[in-house]
Amino acid sequence: MILTLGLEAPLWAAEVVGRIIDTHSGHGISQAIVRAVHDHRKRRDVQAVTDHQGHYVLDLLKGRYKIYIGVPNSNYLSKYYSSSSGSDEGNVVEIPTYESFVVLNSALEMGGSIAGSVTGQSNQVSLENVRIYAESADLRTSTLTRNDGSYVFRGLPPGEFLIHVGTLDEQYAPVYFDDVFSAEKATKIRLARYQELSQINFNLRAAAVIQGTVRLRQGLKPLEGIKVVAEKEESSSTPKLAYTDAQGKYFIRGLSGGSYLLEASPPEREGTPSNQRGRLLTQFYPDRFDRNLATRLKVKPGTTLSNIDFSLSTGSTISGRVISLEDESPLAKVQIIPQLVDGETLPPRPRETTQSGAFLLEDLPSGQYFLGISLPEQHNHLIEVYYEDKLSPTKADKIVLGAEEQIQEIDFYLAPGASLRGRLRVEQPGYKFDPNKDKIQLKRLGIDLLGYEEREFTITQDGYFFVEGTPSGRYSLTPKTSDPNLIPRTSPASKILDIVQGDIIEKLDFVFGLGGSISGVVHSESNIYHLKDLQIVLINLFKNTSTFYDISSNQYTITGISPGRYFLVLRSNPKTTNLYESYVLAKLFDTRLVEVKKGVRTSRVNLKVPQAVDRALKLSVP
Repeated sequence: MILTLGLEAPLWAAEVVGRIIDTHSGHGISQAIVRAVHDHRKRRDVQAVTDHQGHYVLDLLKGRYKIYIGVPNSNYLSKYYSSSSGSDEGNVVEIPTYESFVVLNSALEMGGSIAGSVTGQSNQVSLENVRIYAESADLRTSTLTRNDGSYVFRGLPPGEFLIHVGTLDEQYAPVYFDDVFSAEKATKIRLARYQELSQINFNLRAAAVIQGTVRLRQGLKPLEGIKVVAEKEESSSTPKLAYTDAQGKYFIRGLSGGSYLLEASPPEREGTPSNQRGRLLTQFYPDRFDRNLATRLKVKPGTTLSNIDFSLSTGSTISGRVISLEDESPLAKVQIIPQLVDGETLPPRPRETTQSGAFLLEDLPSGQYFLGISLPEQHNHLIEVYYEDKLSPTKADKIVLGAEEQIQEIDFYLAPGASLRGRLRVEQPGYKFDPNKDKIQLKRLGIDLLGYEEREFTITQDGYFFVEGTPSGRYSLTPKTSDPNLIPRTSPASKILDIVQGDIIEKLDFVFGLGGSISGVVHSESNIYHLKDLQIVLINLFKNTSTFYDISSNQYTITGISPGRYFLVLRSNPKTTNLYESYVLAKLFDTRLVEVKKGVRTSRVNLKVPQAVDRALKLSVP
């Protein structure tokens, strides 16, 4: 028998060599680690360390690699090898054969460092294993403090950094440098190349705690697995949260001082239908369903707020239909609006009628409700009502909803209303109204059993208005304009309308002239005649008419004056000065002749009571 012993042939590797240098000085960098990472995850990384001149040698098998370069415990910026500048991801290096020879040179930029220490404020003890974060526009990194409480960030690129602390055990409150609790108020650390900043220190305060119990409102049964979130006001920091245990208790730790909004809700679970009835409702402390009505909790560092309890309730439902009385057809896309009688609004959810006119309001807390509607544009000619055909919440019938109750057949039957058309017109070419400020007011007159009261409607820039869905009755229609220089040409200024269901009333026009205004300052040097004792008289020289204005402050403005020449008189007010002027009707102090122009404010028409009137008055009194 002949035995043949075969030995495996040696496996040759390709040789990758190069030099790592400093970008600015061109000197070689020693102790740099050059690591080859194979694109096949099961292959081990191969690495080498540069010598004192920055040279390295890597022996690599055939394949595709990325070359990572870094210098431990230095401020050099680590990177992947790239044949072109500006590439952060680096190039893939192809090793074609086992006997290849590849030269890969690279240069590293020098960055900077930020260092400091972390201590506890109460006892000044150095704190280890505290997580420190450094964040800039392009980088987010973190490190842990050492046994002596010190930390250091090396190899940071130049830029502005936010440095902040987050403790692992939540014993201390997170904080930003320099002793603030939000990123918006934090001091940014500006770091330059080659710069080594130190003394970025933190003195941590003990964290606050909020604790309480979550129960079911019906029967006060403790609820397990409820998510309680503490959201800090005016802060971009991540909200703190906790889950209740088997006894319904929760503890939210690691809170900094400030004002918090507390929310309790069942956690979302996979497979739970979004329209499941009888779900627990999200609630804000204390027992509110609208976050705007929640009480904000004031938290001080190192304190514990106890007995912050919740009593959650399961949702109830209200259903019904919306029908048009014109042809008894169902109305789709009508918005149904529930509102609690105590004024608290509910979280917004889609509540529109279907094509069959049906609606279903889910997840409603128990209580008393008004139920209103909002019509889509194509149905605006119908009358919008609250439940039982009322026109406002003050008159609406209340719907009493119990826990987990399902109330059905809450139906709305909508009748057609009247339509009103008209225009506000100004005798001034090109005049434009302000749709945000200028309105037309429709006010119900006489006994108002249904609660229409008074409502305002917008007008266009050209003054046109169109009011739909007006119920039968008697109304006054009045323009409400923001321009004080508009002068009504129609008398009376309001129109009285007797409206019948389905009416179309047109050409409800109002005509205005454009006047001017006079403004100025009234000053009294008298010790006897104060502002309340004075009166301004506006005399129209063309019509020979007078208008009287009592003075309430030293600034005055008279608006809506027809263009023309006026005589302005400052005199004593006979209603308040009869003690001094028993023998005369009024005393004149100052006069002005004023030209009022259309659409112009004539300002700085100042009037004065001289001090000499005091001496004259003393001489005239026996």
